[in-house]
Amino acid sequence: MQSEERVAAAVRDLVAAVARARDRQEGQSKAVAGRAREVAARREELQAIVGRFAELGAEASAINLLLQEDGNLGEAADRMEQLAGSAKALRDDAEKRDFGEPARQAESLRQQMLSARNKLKLVERKRDKE
Repeated sequence: MQSEERVAAAVRDLVAAVARARDRQEGQSKAVAGRAREVAARREELQAIVGRFAELGAEASAINLLLQEDGNLGEAADRMEQLAGSAKALRDDAEKRDFGEPARQAESLRQQMLSARNKLKLVERKRDKE
């Protein structure tokens, strides 16, 4: 009789331990699933930022083509200024979403566009004087 009681108690303890382990695993599974959703959302945010970089690159290529074909310095300078503004907006958005490296790259692009725009304006002024 005592043996049966000990066995029954051991079985109850085992069942309780299995139930606790199952509950722990369910909790961990929910935590992992939640984290996976967070990672997926972050990845989508980053993909959107990368897509915007692609758009900026396409505009930079279009400006380059404009300069090669047309030589319209004024229009190119204006478009560079707009591109710098878009890069600033991208930088601000990346910073707000805590994407440090894309924010730094966008700021670098903004500075490059402003510098190139300033150089174009100088060339345009020199050309107008001649």
